[in-house]
This record gives sequence, C-alpha cells and structure tokens, in this order.
Amino acid sequence: MSFAAPLALALGLLSVPLVLLYLLKPRREERVVPSTFLWRQALEEVQANAPWQKLKRNLLLLLQLIILSLLVLALARPLLNSGIAPGGDLVLILDTSQSMAATDVRPSRWEAAVHRVRELAQNAGVGSRVAVVTAGPTPRLLAGPTADKTAVANALSDLGAPHGDSNLRDAAILARSVAGRLKEPTILLVGDGGPVASEAAPVPYTVRFDPVKGTGANAGILGLSTRSGATGRQLWVSIGNYGPARAATLSFSVDGKLVDAAKVQLPADTVTGVARDDLPPGAVIQAKLDVQDSLEADNTAWHVDAQGPPARVLLLGQESRFLERALSLLPDVQVFKGKSGAPHEPGYDIYVFNGDAPAQLPPGNVLLLGPKNSALLPVRGEMEGLPVTSQKEDSLLLRFVDLSNTSIARASRLSLPDWMETLASSGDVPLLVAGETQGRKVVALAFSPENSDLPLQVAFPVLVDNLMRHLRPQPPAVSGAVRPGETVQLPAPQQPLTVVSPDGRHARIAAGTGAYAATSLPGVYEVRNQRGAVVSRFAVNAGSANESRITESSQTPLRTDGARPDAPQRPGGAERWWPLALLALLVLLAEWWLYNRLQSRTRRVRRLA
Repeated sequence: MSFAAPLALALGLLSVPLVLLYLLKPRREERVVPSTFLWRQALEEVQANAPWQKLKRNLLLLLQLIILSLLVLALARPLLNSGIAPGGDLVLILDTSQSMAATDVRPSRWEAAVHRVRELAQNAGVGSRVAVVTAGPTPRLLAGPTADKTAVANALSDLGAPHGDSNLRDAAILARSVAGRLKEPTILLVGDGGPVASEAAPVPYTVRFDPVKGTGANAGILGLSTRSGATGRQLWVSIGNYGPARAATLSFSVDGKLVDAAKVQLPADTVTGVARDDLPPGAVIQAKLDVQDSLEADNTAWHVDAQGPPARVLLLGQESRFLERALSLLPDVQVFKGKSGAPHEPGYDIYVFNGDAPAQLPPGNVLLLGPKNSALLPVRGEMEGLPVTSQKEDSLLLRFVDLSNTSIARASRLSLPDWMETLASSGDVPLLVAGETQGRKVVALAFSPENSDLPLQVAFPVLVDNLMRHLRPQPPAVSGAVRPGETVQLPAPQQPLTVVSPDGRHARIAAGTGAYAATSLPGVYEVRNQRGAVVSRFAVNAGSANESRITESSQTPLRTDGARPDAPQRPGGAERWWPLALLALLVLLAEWWLYNRLQSRTRRVRRLA
C-alpha cells in the first residue's frame, strides 16, 4: 500500500498532546473541613488526578487515539495497489463493434467490457490522465485525456449499443496520437479482438490486451441479394455457422408477408448458400434465421430492391465469348460490341476493355481484362502459371465467389496506384483490383478469361454479375443494404427529406444535401418527402464475415514497436480514504456514547451518596 499524501502522516504527532491531556490534570483548590468522611470520594479524585502520575488504563483515551489514527491515515489518502490498472497515464481502446453484443459472457460482452473500462479508469493512479478511444466503424476519442474519473464514467454512460465492423487499425492510430501527448502512457485494448484486429499497425508504447472471452458459437446471415432470372426473381442467402453443426429454420418475407420457411442444415465452421426461386414481387425482402446462438442481431437481414434501367455495356478489344455469354445471362444488362480503333462514343454506362485500353478513356466506369501498360494502370510485364492464393472475403465484388481453385496461364503484373485496392492475389501479385478516381469506378482483372480456367467454373458468371452490379450507375433511389455505421449517400434532394429509422425516429435531411450517417440500428430505413410519401428505402444489416465470427482469436490484436515495458511508472491504484473516515466516525460515536454513559453513572453515584 502507498499514500498519495504521505506528509499527512506527520499529524500522528497530535497523539502526544492527547496523552498529555490525560496526564496533566488541573489541581483542586485546598479547603479546611471538619471531617473527611463525607469527602472521601473527592480525595480519591484528587489523588487520581495528580500531575505526572503513572498513566492508567483508560478506554476513552484508547478510542480517541484510534480516531486520531484513522483520520490521519484518511488524510494521507492511501492507495490500494490491486493491480487492476497499470500506473501512469492510460489510453483505453474500447471495442464497440457488433460482435461485442454477444451474450456468451453474462450479461453480454458489451456490458462486461464497459464495466471493465470504467473500473480501469477509476483505479488509475493518482494524477494519472485517462483517455477512451472507441474502435467501431468510425473510431473517435470518447473522453479525455483527463484526470477527472467522473467525466470518463459519464462519457461511458452515454455510449449506445455496439454496432458495425471493428476498425482497430484507425483506432490504434488515434490512440497513438493521443498517447503522444501523455507521460509514460499505456495503451490498453478491451474487447474480443477478432480477425480485423491483427491488421492494426504497431504502436510505439506499452500495449496490453484485456480480452472479453466467451464460448464463441454463433450462426448468422452474412449476405442477402436478389436478381432477375428466367423463372422470376431469385433470392440468394449466405449463412455463416461459426461453431458446431446445427439445424435452423430459415424464413422469407416480402413486404411483411411470410413467403416460405424451411429447415436448413449448417455444417460446422462453414458458410452455406441458400437459393430461393420465383420470389413474389415486393420492395422489401426479409430473411430470418431461427437458431439459438450468442449473437441475435445477425439472425435477420433485409434487402431493398430499387430497379433502374438496364446498364448499357460496351465491349472493346479482343473478342471473349465467355464474357459475352456471361453478360447475356444478366437481365438488367444490355451488351454492345464496339469496333477496334473506332472512336468511343459516350452514352454507355460501363466500358469493358479486353487487352489494350486507349490513352483517352471515354466517360463511364471501366472494366479492364488482361490490361496492357497505360497511364491509368501501369503494367510491369507478364507472369505465367499463377494460382489464386488469397482473396478478400468481405468484398462485395467477391460475394459468393471462390477463386481458390482457379489456375491462370498468363497474367499482367499490375503496378497499383494509391487509389486501388487488391481484392485477390497470387502471393504478392495482384490479380483482381478495384478503385475509384475522379468519379470513375475502375476494376481490373490481371488476366483475360481465355487465359485461365475461370470461365469453366460456377464462380465466373457470379463474378461477372458482381462486377456489373459494382460498375453500373446507382439507381435514383437507394437500394440494397449497408453496414451499420456507414454513411448513406442519398440523392441530393430539391426539397427537405425525412429519414425514418427502424425504431421510428425521424431525422431531417436538408435540401441539397444527401448524407445520412445515423445507421447504427439494423433494419429498413424509409426516406420520405414533405408530404410523408416514401421516395426510397435502404436496409442496414448487422451480419458480416468478421463480426459474426465471434470465436476467440489466437492472434495478438495490437503489436508494440519500440515500447519500453520496463519504463518507470507511478504506482497505480485507487484511493481508499473514505472507509477510514467512515470507521473514524463510527468510533467517534462509540466514544461519545461511552463518555455519556460514564458521566451518567458518576452523577447517579453522587446522588446516592
């Protein structure tokens, strides 16, 4: 145990004058009396109060010394060094992502984590400053840095429910920036880690991970999409089961009316796809998974259809029958073939270049297949005999697509600009990349379909469909689904609009602006005009490959870089002065009661005498 104000212990010297008060008693005035019989008791008191006599046992003195000792210790502000919080300044990273809502920790991972962060802040060392950073979809500085523990507790009380994906990388960058203003800081992450956590950049400070552990069994809907087919509208549901094999009931509703329900078998630790043909017409489609698991939010998903005109696609470069065949199967795509060397006329939504691309690209989004060197996408030669070794599972362009069995005979070695992202690769060789520059979406496949066995696989038409969905212009109304915490770009309205969230709350969108960011709650959001009519809808779904996989991660969420774990730090611990002050008050009451009882007994004896 240590003390925050050790100099206050010097007040213990007050015990000396307290004892002297019991040794130095005032002398009685001497009087001559005819007899001492009636004054015997008075004589005894005179003898007992003689100055500098030997100190006798006195319960009142003992109680008063105890009271003084307790008050002195309370003024010294003792610190209980329980090891709950490290010494020095603290930067606490709180995981606020969707997986923290899992109930495999009672009452939930979220409540346990918030309680832990509050406890760490309250038990920080005296004078230590505390900051709290959230690691949700958009990391932010929630509180601090401050030495006011009440301000941190109030900020934690204002947090909403966990939602969205964990963005631990940006949270670590923000925490590192905050720690740079503190003295001997410790960065401490409280959460369940997860697969995204391993992508976080190292930080040059002492780092600790305080995990919120659970059993981690969960099944959830990862994706929901529709397309028009020969037999009508088709629905595809992707279900991830992260745990033992189980059976569940999957039901479908269209505009609130139940359409179908069936049992589905979910193998252990597997993603399963379920298709439903001939779906009735309707704007809002809901899929619900009836299963007992630890995370309820991802058991329901929604999809909003807002059909626009067919996308006009112009094919240029080398002929590709595989690509033409895959495009012809898409009902919402019109395919046109251009002539090599001819000017590229505007008016098309998507331009597909198989091979060479012109120096001056036409307006519209672009798909490059086996591209050659150009200013838009530099190429450094070719490579042969490449397998697909990795792909980004959560990318919408690779939704329901497995490229692991694809073999590539020849591919261009792409040199990516900063605005492009690798979605699939062979080692360090990018194979599928995507990005956006100057308002134009660009997707590049490093190889032509004819130079691989991809067209012979089921994944090829699905990949083409995903690429067209990504590259086609957005319809005038918002459609599909977004992740919790993402900002939805609504068409800029001429008049004010109102967005109604699933819980009935209304948010006003000013004329000329179309951004809406309050998407933390899963469900269907309605966009209404001034007359109250619904002009568009969009859905927010909680399930994802990262957040539905709530199994405990064996990876280290944060890594240190140049940290000094042996750096000197002030002792941590919470002040525990108030129990001593309370105990001193109780002893004072006992001393008062005892004193009054002794005085009453003395008065009673005198009356009897």
